[in-house]
Order: sequence, then C-alpha cells, then structure tokens
Amino acid sequence: SASALDFPLFQLQCEDIIQELSSTAYKLAGECLERVTDSIKQRAESILHEWKATYDKIKTPPKDEDELAELKDFMATVERAISKPLMAKTREVHRQCEMVESFFHAIDPDVVLSTFLSFQWPLAITLANGEAEHALEREKIQFMEELEREKVVFWQDMTKYKEDLQWVESLNDYQQASALAPKIDNLHQNLQRARDRV
Repeated sequence: SASALDFPLFQLQCEDIIQELSSTAYKLAGECLERVTDSIKQRAESILHEWKATYDKIKTPPKDEDELAELKDFMATVERAISKPLMAKTREVHRQCEMVESFFHAIDPDVVLSTFLSFQWPLAITLANGEAEHALEREKIQFMEELEREKVVFWQDMTKYKEDLQWVESLNDYQQASALAPKIDNLHQNLQRARDRV
C-alpha cells in the first residue's frame, strides 16, 4: 500500500504521518493565501485612493496663480508619472488575484470589484485633464479680457490725472493753491491708488 513502507525486518505505517503533513501543508497554504488576499485588498484600496486623489486634484479649481502653475505642471505629467505606474500596479494586483484563485481560494467580491474599478480611472483622468485644460483656457481668456478692460480704465484715469497734475503745476498763487488743497489732495490719493493697482 502507498501508506506503508516495507523494510527487510519491519513495515513502517506512514498514513498518520502523511495525513499530518498534508493537513499542516494545507493549513500553511491557507494562511499564505489569506495573507496574499489581505495584501491584494490593501493594495487595491491604496491604488483606488491614488486614482481618486489624482482625479480630485485635476478637478479642483486653482485658488491663485501658484496653484494654477502647479496644476498645469501636474496635468502635463499625470499620464507618465501617475497613470502608467498605477496601471502597472493594477495589473500586478490582477496577477495576484489570478494566482490566489488558481488555488481555489475565495477572494471577497468587494476586493475583486475594487481591482476592476481601477481600469476605469485612466479614461476618467484623461477626460478630467481635457475638461480642466478647456476650463483653464476659458478662464485665461476671461482674465485677459478683464485685464484689457482694467487697462483701458487705468489709462483713462492716468490721462485725467496727468491733466490735473499739469493744472496744479500751472498754479502760481499761494492763496489760490491753498483754496484748492482738497482737490490737490484728492489727486494725490487717486495717484496712490493707481500706483497700487499696477
């Protein structure tokens, strides 16, 4: 029999030893597969979190020029620096899932779902990138139009201030100048505000 070994003077019964070794091996394999499954779950969640953080960063409008410059740099490198590495990690997690399933070890359906959800994110990131570029271009055009309007108003004010300054310089009578002091003071304040606007 396969569970007994025959020697010249005796016979060794191995059935209990084989059963104990087999049981221990299955238990150890189950523990290893459970650890791999836990690793898959953690990595899948981490990958999904990175995808969402990337998407949110692209979709969040910048508050100032520094954030705008940072966002543009981020958007320019998102494909190479984030999407491709995350897709490589996702494929690796899928290979681990296939390995675990090849041993008929069950994986939580939510974990399987989260590994597959990662495949939708590259397209979502690409679309968000395109929408953000379009929105930033639209904001840039609006900003340039507003700047042009402010520039026209500024030069109109400066022309008026220049005329007022020439008029003040033409005053040669002290009494007349002191009577017009409030107007001159107002001109001074307007010039200060114009300088601050620039």
